[in-house]
Amino acid sequence: MPGDQGRTDQDLDPTLAEASWREALAVAESLGDQGWVNRARGELGLVAFLQGNVNASIVALGQALKVAQTTGDTPSGLSRVAEAVLGATSVGAWVLLCERGSGG
Repeated sequence: MPGDQGRTDQDLDPTLAEASWREALAVAESLGDQGWVNRARGELGLVAFLQGNVNASIVALGQALKVAQTTGDTPSGLSRVAEAVLGATSVGAWVLLCERGSGG
């Protein structure tokens, strides 16, 4: 799976995870695999949160969720929702996340 290294790196070091997910994103883009492109962008949103960039995280996760919903990528969508809820509740940004995710 393209994201296995990124997931492992997220457990160890967000900077390594960012590099791995950027590489996975580049591979997915070169292959034209829009599902993995969106998943990698969502994971980069989670990495942004781990690095303390809450605003970038909210935007990236909201956009990834919207694309997953639009394309019917249920597993990716559920993953984005879980990550977004966990991250947003830990910083008290749930309302902002809902507004961004719904396009409001």
